[in-house]
Amino acid sequence: MGSSWEVRAVYRQVNGDWSGPVLWTFTVIAEEEEICQVRVTSEESPGQALLEFDKGSGQLRHVTLTDTLRGEVMVREIRINTLSPVYPSFSAIPFHVPFFLYSSPNDDFRLERLLNGRSIGSETLSQAVEPVSRIQWTSLLPKEAQDEWKAYDSEGMLFSIQKGDRLVFKQIWFQDLPWALYTESKDSRAWLKRELP
Repeated sequence: MGSSWEVRAVYRQVNGDWSGPVLWTFTVIAEEEEICQVRVTSEESPGQALLEFDKGSGQLRHVTLTDTLRGEVMVREIRINTLSPVYPSFSAIPFHVPFFLYSSPNDDFRLERLLNGRSIGSETLSQAVEPVSRIQWTSLLPKEAQDEWKAYDSEGMLFSIQKGDRLVFKQIWFQDLPWALYTESKDSRAWLKRELP
């Protein structure tokens, strides 16, 4: 409760270049026996999200997205009805989350979402999980993130989420960090900001 961390995200522009970084702040605002709520905000973006996780499985269950468009506040409620990896499809907020209680290193999942109470269909995702050494994970990071994490010496887990033969996102997680150290999708890259002493 009250824990907070920051994530830098860059986005692919129309010309193929990457945007400047947007800093997102994740804060645990409520913790009960079965759920944990995390608010995501940015001083650089009018959008924000409220993420609700099941504490037992780590499953992202509910997302409330709030945006201001042309002076009007728009709220979208997304419910996840299945046990599955989840990725943002209606937002630039980097809330990609794999499924942590996998039964084997290669699993298939059905992702079913409701948007404002209506089904937006389901899709089949596959998740591959493998250990990743320090040399391997540092080679995946953008230069700015490499500089920030060069003194961190640990092995992590690489989650690769695909839809058919298309990579949806990949992430590197470590047990002692509150969020993925690095996330990459077709149109975004995000990395955990390192709190240096």
